[in-house]
Amino acid sequence: GRLVRPLQEPDAGAGEAGPRAGGSAALAGKDYAAAVAELDQANQQDAYNLYRLALACAGAGDTMKAREYYASAAHFYPLPSLNYAFIRAKAEQALAKMKG
Repeated sequence: GRLVRPLQEPDAGAGEAGPRAGGSAALAGKDYAAAVAELDQANQQDAYNLYRLALACAGAGDTMKAREYYASAAHFYPLPSLNYAFIRAKAEQALAKMKG
């Protein structure tokens, strides 16, 4: 039979190339300005990139941009995917905390 992996957060940086990988590394290292610069060039049609961009903006102290990116990630409507389902809930929670 097939092995089924449990749903988990996408592995930030694993097997990635380009801006997404650089942004993941910078975000993990808490270099928020570099993460914003890198992730801003990543695919904006990926809810996970938008979510990580929100995290980077929040870390850099730009709460207005963070709120925009959390909202974009939370209300992103791509073709259904597990990645989006996972990120939507996390982005909505972060957005709710910012409004609170």
